[in-house]
Amino acid sequence: MPLAANSPLGALAGSGFFMLGLFWLATTIIGLAFILRHDMAAHRRWMLRSLALTLAAPMQRLILATGLAFGSDFHDAYIASAWLCWLTNLAIVEIFLRKRAEMAVAETR
Repeated sequence: MPLAANSPLGALAGSGFFMLGLFWLATTIIGLAFILRHDMAAHRRWMLRSLALTLAAPMQRLILATGLAFGSDFHDAYIASAWLCWLTNLAIVEIFLRKRAEMAVAETR
């Protein structure tokens, strides 16, 4: 998070990385809190979110490369990737968790 304040591409990119750091820290702490309470199911959900945020770096490179391949300006593609790298991963995990919960409910019927 301290590095986000000095992003060479400005406040928009820096704020994306700052929020990534904030959410990464929060999801990990929440996951830790659940394991300390012996709630394995909640711990697993929160650690999946933390993992999604951990994988933001490779996703950022993929999004940046894709943007450049489609002709985007580097500056614009980088700013977009600073946000999309973690929002995309988090959205994928949330969809997975919701679908898994829906399947569990359907199995009990």
